[in-house]
Amino acid sequence: MRKMGLILDRFDPGRGGLESYARFLLERFVEQQGETLLITGSSPQDVPKGVCLHTIPATGPAFYTAVSRLAPAMRDTHVLLSMRHPGEAAEVFLPLGGLFRDALEAKRRAEPLPKRLPARLARWVSPKSRFFLAEEHKFFARGEGLVLCSSDLVAGRIREAFPAFRGCLEVTGLPVDPERFSIPEPAEVGNFRKTLGLPPEPAWLLLWVGNDPRRKGLPLALATLGRLRQRKLEAYLLCLGRNLPRRLARNPYCILRWAEDPSPYFKASDLFLLPSLEDNYSLSLLEAMACGLPSITTLANGAHVHIRDSIDGRVLSRPDDLDALDRAALCLLQKSSLAQRLHRRGSVADNFEDKHFLRLWNRIQTHFS
Repeated sequence: MRKMGLILDRFDPGRGGLESYARFLLERFVEQQGETLLITGSSPQDVPKGVCLHTIPATGPAFYTAVSRLAPAMRDTHVLLSMRHPGEAAEVFLPLGGLFRDALEAKRRAEPLPKRLPARLARWVSPKSRFFLAEEHKFFARGEGLVLCSSDLVAGRIREAFPAFRGCLEVTGLPVDPERFSIPEPAEVGNFRKTLGLPPEPAWLLLWVGNDPRRKGLPLALATLGRLRQRKLEAYLLCLGRNLPRRLARNPYCILRWAEDPSPYFKASDLFLLPSLEDNYSLSLLEAMACGLPSITTLANGAHVHIRDSIDGRVLSRPDDLDALDRAALCLLQKSSLAQRLHRRGSVADNFEDKHFLRLWNRIQTHFS
């Protein structure tokens, strides 16, 4: 099989998300093949050893236009995988954030009602949006290629948006680091809380993780906290995310934090709460379950499939059902046994890094061998 080549206009794994996942893939591709190509923009950060760099001093549409010109020659020696926008260059598309058209629609729904129509028109007529919508269409219009989806939710949207696509759609999930995200010893929980400056036990610590408060259901999580406090329960909501509204800090029971390694916060918590309104596939839900936490999310989160029974947690059919969210939180706020924690960890074990990569790598090899 040809060597792998990964296309990503910006590479800085310290930013997390897509770029952190890209680093994981590059490291594993190097292990498998001894050499991997990264096609990226200017000044890439923290590039793994063994990766050959091809930098293009451009951003946005200019970057992807340049890649399209270079792609025919590169495809002689490399399988080209794109992680953000596919276009004509890519043979493999990994739409971690879902379709671009869906991302535009999600932004529209996040706008206040009076601004929705003007904002939507502005986005759809902007040259940049039109370019990336066209790139997406070109890839799926070819009718071939391999798409590695994080969830059935993403795969379903692609089938719905591009019914004529005859390429291969595979659901591969996302990788969880099983060493960092592990079940803590009972004594460790108190130590983590003390070290991180969190309320000591026996206070209940609910955990919410995300950078998009509205889409990830933070207002609903806060409302649930309010109901728990009204019942005289000593509960706190720990919010992990970048650039969260500072006004939240005025709530004495809401704790705002951010960390490049969030695993100690998961291990210090009692319940993971993510009442998503829109969420292709929440990696943080998998990480919470790997730490043995009971979890609550919604059908709008593609990762809900990992909550398989009442020990794992609860899946709400409607994100705005505060009564159901409140009942679920009350049910799950209890100290878990080791057997329960191991059960939850087992529900996401297929997404541990080695198994995840093997599944993804087998799909690529099968398609291009």
